[in-house]
Amino acid sequence: NTDDGLSGGSVQALYQDFYGNFWAGGFISGVNFISNRKEIFQKISYLPFAGNQNSLDHTSVVGLCADEDDKIWVANVFGGVAQYDRKNKIKNISRISGSEIPLHARSVCMDRQNNLWIGTTEGKLYQLNKKSQKLTNIPLNPASNTSIFYLFCDSKNRIWIGTDGGIYVYDIATSQIRHYSTQNSELNDNNIRTFCEDKNGYLWVGSLIGALQVFDENFNLIKNIGRNFNFYAVNHVYKDSRNRMWVATQNDLFMFSSVDAKAFMRYGKNDGFAENNFSAISEGKNADEFWVSSINGISKIDIKNNKVLNYFISDGIAAGDYEKSTVAKTKTGEIYFGGQHGITFFDQHSDDGDIAFLKPQITSFMVVDKSKEFITDFHVIPFGDVTELNYTQNSIQINFNV
Repeated sequence: NTDDGLSGGSVQALYQDFYGNFWAGGFISGVNFISNRKEIFQKISYLPFAGNQNSLDHTSVVGLCADEDDKIWVANVFGGVAQYDRKNKIKNISRISGSEIPLHARSVCMDRQNNLWIGTTEGKLYQLNKKSQKLTNIPLNPASNTSIFYLFCDSKNRIWIGTDGGIYVYDIATSQIRHYSTQNSELNDNNIRTFCEDKNGYLWVGSLIGALQVFDENFNLIKNIGRNFNFYAVNHVYKDSRNRMWVATQNDLFMFSSVDAKAFMRYGKNDGFAENNFSAISEGKNADEFWVSSINGISKIDIKNNKVLNYFISDGIAAGDYEKSTVAKTKTGEIYFGGQHGITFFDQHSDDGDIAFLKPQITSFMVVDKSKEFITDFHVIPFGDVTELNYTQNSIQINFNV
């Protein structure tokens, strides 16, 4: 049914091929392919058909986070905020509590009390209380008139807020708000897109036009990395289980062992990736395996064996560009990437397995008959494991079957 991803509810024709795959022809909905193999990827999409209770309320997913119960919260832009248990929608919040004001969600994160924080396209910050399920507006000072692109909760339970007007930081314990910009700090750029805290408690800040900077807990500049490596846009910063810092940029993927490291690893098309413009990253089943989204699909890299696998629409992932910093991982090991056309998620232990391909069989071997007027006049000749041709038999045609 449409909950499982069919493009329509009416199936007019069904065919099963040799591999056990099904091809379903729909009424005004095209052809659907249903693989006999266990699917690696699953999708949550905008499919507003009658009876589909699990559809997103808008096409784009621009923010994701996982709560302590392994439920996924989705920033769905004009569709508000939704909560999912894998493919099953639990709730959707499309309006501000007690009003008709729409909630246009741009970013989400969880704090250390498992309360949800929501940033909107209008620059508003909201907290959804876990117990009361009430939305509370937290006024920003000065007021933000741009989208809140990213939210991050640090180890001190402070909420870091990335906008096109710089950075806000909200201390939950004291209810105090600070604002940092190029005018009152050492920020190189006010267009902030991502944050991450390293093992030292330093904050790594990525911005739109190339600056990757590292600040201490009092927001004093420790290091200006982005200007050194020509990052262009910094899309996501991520700390792995070995405390290495990964930086997904518009110009390759980088890995630093620490803020002081002089050497680093750089990955891109030359290493087997399908794309150099990376959107988000998550560690897989161990510290040698990482999953990365980009503007051209999803990739898995095994850094120990230097092996990259790329996945595209034909592999079952959602179409379109994947959004910057839009990734979440549950404690059970499911990884979620959000993009222009919904969510792709999978188990980090998923394996492609072996595909049994049939051996093609040659059914006829033909050469051009030089006695004929046209070179398209072929005639069949006997063939075996070894077939010898003379120099005039230089145009051949082989027919085969699978």
